[in-house]
Amino acid sequence: MKANVHPDLLPKGGSASRDVLILGIGNILWADEGFGVRAVEAFNARYKLPEKTKVADGGTLGMYLLELIGSTKDLLLFDCADLQEKPGTLKLLTNDEVKFWSATKISPHQTGMNEVLALAELQGHAPERIAVVAIQPEILQDYGGSLTPACESALVRAVEIAKDVLTGWGYEVVRR
Repeated sequence: MKANVHPDLLPKGGSASRDVLILGIGNILWADEGFGVRAVEAFNARYKLPEKTKVADGGTLGMYLLELIGSTKDLLLFDCADLQEKPGTLKLLTNDEVKFWSATKISPHQTGMNEVLALAELQGHAPERIAVVAIQPEILQDYGGSLTPACESALVRAVEIAKDVLTGWGYEVVRR
Protein backbone atom coordinates (compact mmCIF):
# COMPACT_ATOMS: atom_id res chain seq x y z
CA MET A 1 0.00 0.00 0.00
CA LYS A 2 1.48 3.30 -1.09
CA ALA A 3 1.03 6.51 0.92
CA ASN A 4 -0.88 9.27 -0.87
CA VAL A 5 1.56 12.12 -0.20
CA HIS A 6 2.61 14.94 -2.49
CA PRO A 7 6.00 14.04 -4.07
CA ASP A 8 7.59 17.26 -2.78
CA LEU A 9 7.00 16.04 0.78
CA LEU A 10 8.85 12.77 0.33
CA PRO A 11 12.47 12.33 1.40
CA LYS A 12 14.94 12.52 -1.48
CA GLY A 13 17.34 9.62 -1.91
CA GLY A 14 17.72 6.50 0.17
CA SER A 15 19.99 7.67 2.96
CA ALA A 16 20.29 10.45 5.47
CA SER A 17 21.65 13.68 4.01
CA ARG A 18 22.34 15.10 7.46
CA ASP A 19 23.68 13.54 10.61
CA VAL A 20 21.50 15.31 13.14
CA LEU A 21 18.50 17.61 13.19
CA ILE A 22 17.69 19.66 16.29
CA LEU A 23 14.09 20.72 15.90
CA GLY A 24 11.85 22.90 18.05
CA ILE A 25 8.14 22.45 17.52
CA GLY A 26 5.17 24.38 18.81
CA ASN A 27 3.29 27.62 18.38
CA ILE A 28 4.84 30.74 19.90
CA LEU A 29 1.45 32.49 19.82
CA TRP A 30 0.03 30.20 22.53
CA ALA A 31 2.07 30.67 25.72
CA ASP A 32 3.92 27.48 26.76
CA GLU A 33 2.96 25.83 23.47
CA GLY A 34 5.90 27.79 22.06
CA PHE A 35 8.47 26.21 24.37
CA GLY A 36 10.01 23.99 21.68
CA VAL A 37 10.64 26.91 19.36
CA ARG A 38 12.08 29.07 22.15
CA ALA A 39 14.30 26.18 23.28
CA VAL A 40 15.74 25.57 19.81
CA GLU A 41 16.43 29.31 19.51
CA ALA A 42 18.25 29.24 22.86
CA PHE A 43 20.19 26.14 21.81
CA ASN A 44 21.29 27.76 18.55
CA ALA A 45 22.34 30.94 20.36
CA ARG A 46 24.53 28.98 22.78
CA TYR A 47 26.00 26.14 20.71
CA LYS A 48 27.18 25.34 17.23
CA LEU A 49 27.49 21.91 15.68
CA PRO A 50 29.64 20.31 12.97
CA GLU A 51 28.71 20.14 9.30
CA LYS A 52 25.85 17.91 8.22
CA THR A 53 23.71 19.15 11.11
CA LYS A 54 20.70 21.44 11.13
CA VAL A 55 19.01 23.44 13.85
CA ALA A 56 15.47 24.42 12.85
CA ASP A 57 12.22 25.99 14.01
CA GLY A 58 9.62 23.40 13.04
CA GLY A 59 6.76 25.51 14.40
CA THR A 60 3.49 23.79 13.55
CA LEU A 61 4.53 22.61 10.08
CA GLY A 62 3.45 19.00 10.63
CA MET A 63 3.62 17.01 7.38
CA TYR A 64 5.81 19.67 5.78
CA LEU A 65 8.61 18.40 8.05
CA LEU A 66 8.58 14.94 6.46
CA GLU A 67 11.48 15.54 4.05
CA LEU A 68 13.56 17.25 6.74
CA ILE A 69 12.98 14.44 9.26
CA GLY A 70 13.18 11.66 6.67
CA SER A 71 16.63 12.77 5.53
CA THR A 72 18.09 12.84 9.05
CA LYS A 73 20.08 10.15 10.85
CA ASP A 74 19.44 11.42 14.40
CA LEU A 75 16.60 13.65 15.58
CA LEU A 76 16.45 15.71 18.75
CA LEU A 77 13.19 17.54 19.43
CA PHE A 78 12.16 20.21 21.90
CA ASP A 79 8.43 20.29 22.74
CA CYS A 80 5.86 20.50 25.49
CA ALA A 81 4.13 17.33 26.67
CA ASP A 82 1.66 16.17 29.26
CA LEU A 83 4.13 14.59 31.65
CA GLN A 84 1.65 14.52 34.54
CA GLU A 85 4.13 16.67 36.48
CA LYS A 86 4.18 20.21 37.84
CA PRO A 87 4.60 22.99 35.24
CA GLY A 88 8.19 23.54 34.19
CA THR A 89 9.25 19.93 34.79
CA LEU A 90 11.65 18.72 32.10
CA LYS A 91 12.03 15.13 30.99
CA LEU A 92 14.18 13.47 28.35
CA LEU A 93 12.09 11.02 26.33
CA THR A 94 13.75 8.22 24.38
CA ASN A 95 12.78 4.87 22.84
CA ASP A 96 9.21 3.85 23.77
CA GLU A 97 8.68 7.14 25.62
CA VAL A 98 8.90 8.94 22.26
CA LYS A 99 6.08 6.79 20.93
CA PHE A 100 3.99 7.65 23.99
CA TRP A 101 4.75 11.36 23.55
CA SER A 102 3.84 11.33 19.87
CA ALA A 103 0.59 9.48 20.58
CA THR A 104 -0.52 11.74 23.47
CA LYS A 105 -2.05 14.96 22.20
CA ILE A 106 -2.08 18.19 24.17
CA SER A 107 -1.92 20.49 21.16
CA PRO A 108 -2.88 20.40 17.47
CA HIS A 109 0.72 20.29 16.16
CA GLN A 110 1.35 16.94 17.83
CA THR A 111 -1.08 15.18 15.52
CA GLY A 112 1.03 16.33 12.60
CA MET A 113 4.27 15.24 14.27
CA ASN A 114 2.91 11.77 15.05
CA GLU A 115 1.90 11.38 11.41
CA VAL A 116 5.29 12.58 10.18
CA LEU A 117 7.21 10.13 12.38
CA ALA A 118 4.88 7.26 11.44
CA LEU A 119 5.08 8.01 7.70
CA ALA A 120 8.87 8.37 7.80
CA GLU A 121 9.02 4.95 9.45
CA LEU A 122 6.65 3.39 6.91
CA GLN A 123 8.78 4.79 4.08
CA GLY A 124 11.95 3.41 5.64
CA HIS A 125 13.29 6.91 6.32
CA ALA A 126 12.84 7.15 10.09
CA PRO A 127 15.75 8.60 12.03
CA GLU A 128 17.92 5.97 13.70
CA ARG A 129 17.72 7.75 17.05
CA ILE A 130 15.06 10.13 18.37
CA ALA A 131 15.06 12.01 21.65
CA VAL A 132 12.58 14.59 22.90
CA VAL A 133 13.42 17.21 25.51
CA ALA A 134 9.91 17.70 26.83
CA ILE A 135 8.45 20.13 29.34
CA GLN A 136 5.22 20.11 31.29
CA PRO A 137 3.39 23.29 30.22
CA GLU A 138 1.39 25.45 32.59
CA ILE A 139 -0.73 27.43 30.11
CA LEU A 140 -1.42 26.57 26.49
CA GLN A 141 -4.50 28.65 25.76
CA ASP A 142 -3.17 32.20 26.19
CA TYR A 143 -3.16 33.66 22.69
CA GLY A 144 -0.32 36.13 22.38
CA GLY A 145 1.07 35.12 25.76
CA SER A 146 4.75 34.53 26.39
CA LEU A 147 6.18 31.49 28.11
CA THR A 148 5.11 31.23 31.73
CA PRO A 149 7.88 31.81 34.29
CA ALA A 150 8.02 28.06 35.03
CA CYS A 151 8.75 27.19 31.40
CA GLU A 152 10.96 30.18 30.69
CA SER A 153 13.20 29.37 33.65
CA ALA A 154 13.67 25.82 32.30
CA LEU A 155 15.12 26.94 28.94
CA VAL A 156 18.77 26.87 30.04
CA ARG A 157 18.42 23.39 31.55
CA ALA A 158 16.59 22.12 28.42
CA VAL A 159 19.46 23.35 26.25
CA GLU A 160 21.99 21.57 28.50
CA ILE A 161 20.00 18.33 28.36
CA ALA A 162 20.04 18.54 24.57
CA LYS A 163 23.79 19.19 24.56
CA ASP A 164 24.32 16.12 26.76
CA VAL A 165 22.21 13.94 24.43
CA LEU A 166 24.11 15.11 21.36
CA THR A 167 27.47 14.62 23.08
CA GLY A 168 26.36 11.13 24.12
CA TRP A 169 25.48 10.41 20.49
CA GLY A 170 29.05 11.37 19.56
CA TYR A 171 28.53 14.88 18.16
CA GLU A 172 30.90 17.71 18.92
CA VAL A 173 28.87 20.52 20.48
CA VAL A 174 30.88 23.75 20.77
CA ARG A 175 29.92 26.78 22.84
CA ARG A 176 29.60 29.95 20.77
